[in-house]
Amino acid sequence: MNDFSVFWLFAGPLSICLFWASAGLAVLGLRRKKHGFLLCGIILTAGTYYLVQFISYYTEPIANDPRILEIAVRFAALPHLVHFLLLAGTGAVICALYRALIRFGKDQITPMSVREAVDSLPDGICFYLPGGRMLMINAAMQDLCRNALGRVPLSGEALRKALFSGEFKAGYRGTVLEDTMLITAPDGTVWSLSERDAFLGKEAAHGVTATDVTKLYRKTLLLQAREEKLSELNEQLAAYNREIVSLTAEKERLNARVRLHDEVGADLLTIKSYLAGSRSENDREDIRRRLRRNVSFLLSGDTPASEDEYVLLQNTAAQLGVRVLVQGSLPQSEPQKHVVTTAIHECFTNTLRHARGDKLQVLAEERGGDYVIRLTSNGEQPAGPIRETGGLKSLRELTEYIGGSMEITYSPVYTVTLILPKEVPHAYKRIDRG
Repeated sequence: MNDFSVFWLFAGPLSICLFWASAGLAVLGLRRKKHGFLLCGIILTAGTYYLVQFISYYTEPIANDPRILEIAVRFAALPHLVHFLLLAGTGAVICALYRALIRFGKDQITPMSVREAVDSLPDGICFYLPGGRMLMINAAMQDLCRNALGRVPLSGEALRKALFSGEFKAGYRGTVLEDTMLITAPDGTVWSLSERDAFLGKEAAHGVTATDVTKLYRKTLLLQAREEKLSELNEQLAAYNREIVSLTAEKERLNARVRLHDEVGADLLTIKSYLAGSRSENDREDIRRRLRRNVSFLLSGDTPASEDEYVLLQNTAAQLGVRVLVQGSLPQSEPQKHVVTTAIHECFTNTLRHARGDKLQVLAEERGGDYVIRLTSNGEQPAGPIRETGGLKSLRELTEYIGGSMEITYSPVYTVTLILPKEVPHAYKRIDRG
């Protein structure tokens, strides 16, 4: 050993660290395809290599080459301040290059940064050229292939066929749901496979993606189960609705008979008064009209209940002396049909009780995704806005429950307008019977 000192004890390991740091800089520049950083890394690696060799030959010669020994002795003869500045300067240059390269990777989109970003995605991605040559496959897709297939195919086309074939390792199950392939793992994780195309310049590339849809799949199964229960409930409610309409019609007929019984008694008293005194021709015509209406109703008898609510309401209204005239096609699906039957029942009842009319006009039309129902009646028209209480208030609430709207106008003719959506969410269907 020649002139060994503490300085060389630290300079030797430091030069070795600088050598490996320079080599790492060159490798990182190569991976990120930055040729300037690669060239600097190679130059620094060569310089630090010779630095390590000079220090090694000076402190512990391992060969008897006089030329190398002479160079090593001359290098060591330089002041230690020069050695220190050389090592410190080399280290500072290497650190600066590392910082610049890392900063460039964060600020610029590079192939390496794209690769790292794609590998960090939870979804599996694979793109390949026609013929099967792989362009990119991320870590999530590789893990899915290893777990479900037992291998990672080298061809993109082979990967696509294997995943969509449904032939997986034990514990994995493939399911086709509405033209979508689902892969269910033993732990309950569900992957949805899809295909997409991309263009690289003028060349088309095919892609296969695998998306983790575990939460969505479980919610879908839960919604399907709820839809089945709601469908059964809707059928029961439809039957209950028919019974309610039938009972309501019977109640209205009973009330009408009681009212007509009283009116017949009043008619007899009016006739007696007419015969006893002097009345005009108009009084006689009024008595004749009232008797004809009351006797006609009493002789009509009961009408057999109809399975259709619309027909039942028309028959009931006719027995009570109100004609329900329908133009257009009324909704036949629930819960829209229930709302319309409720509206017809409320309007012909109001026509009979308040307007003292004998005709209810129902106009039905389709406008885009909605049904528009207009109900107008003759007789005495209201002088001002109608206060919504009782049946009208319930009708508005029922209409809004299914996502529709109701408007009441009193001039020039009393009109109730309903706008009902053709498609009603299940959340509304559940409460369409109040």
